[in-house]
Amino acid sequence: MKKLENPEWQERIEDLRINILPRLQKIQRSTFGIEFFNLEVGVGTSGRYISVYASIIIDDEVLDSISLHLSIFDSREEIESGCTKLTDFIKEYTA
Repeated sequence: MKKLENPEWQERIEDLRINILPRLQKIQRSTFGIEFFNLEVGVGTSGRYISVYASIIIDDEVLDSISLHLSIFDSREEIESGCTKLTDFIKEYTA
């Protein structure tokens, strides 16, 4: 992976890769096989962002959804807030 010129951005890429992505993958594993629940996690160009889309689908109709875009340009607080929103969404529909 090519290093970015701004060292702070490189640190944020590492944070997304080492801390955030594994958390999201753990959520994927824990929700795997839950009926009606869809969770997609994607990694963007050069690891600069992670996209997350979760939805509740019944009879081919999306009843509710949440979408997150976590990037190296977001603050740590913004990323944590997004992860909390995702966790709350999942709890609402899997409780």
